[in-house]
Order: sequence, then C-alpha cells, then structure tokens
Amino acid sequence: MKSVASDDPNGADCDEYGLFLRQMTGLAGMVARSTAPAAAQVVVFQGKEFSGVGRTRERHAVGLFLTDRGWFVMEPQNAAKLVPISSYVNRRGIQYITFH
Repeated sequence: MKSVASDDPNGADCDEYGLFLRQMTGLAGMVARSTAPAAAQVVVFQGKEFSGVGRTRERHAVGLFLTDRGWFVMEPQNAAKLVPISSYVNRRGIQYITFH
C-alpha cells in the first residue's frame, strides 16, 4: 500500500484505497487457499489524527477486519497501523459500516 498510496496526509481517495485494501485481502485468501478475513468499510467523522492521516473534520473511510483476535481498524492509505476497534481514536465518530 505504501508504494502506491497518495502522499496527501488529509485523506484523499480514502474510499478507493479502502476498496483496494479489501480486494487485496480477498486475493490473499485465494492465493493462500484459505478463507479471507471478513472485511468492511467504516465511514467515520475524522475528528482525530489516525495512522498518519490528520484531523480532517469530515467523513473518512477506513478498513475494518475481523481476525481471530477480534475486530481491527486499518487506515487504507498507508496500512501502517492495525488497531483493535476498542482502541481506535475515532470510534465514537463512526457514521456507518458497509459490508460487501
């Protein structure tokens, strides 16, 4: 992700990167001949900086993944952090979650 992601620290193209991240997760499951983790897109009001994307004060999309340790959030533009949803700094700003 880091090699293709935007250098814009303000969340540009977050929905496209979120879709790409979910597709790559599914592809990884196919290549490994195993099930891919459940993945969703979370639209959140970005009131606080997270994983290198600054406080935008607008809607922003992040990835949500179900693992054997629970639900985790990842910033799709840089994939730098995978944090439990309970520790996600913008969890109170979640607007909606889409599963595909």
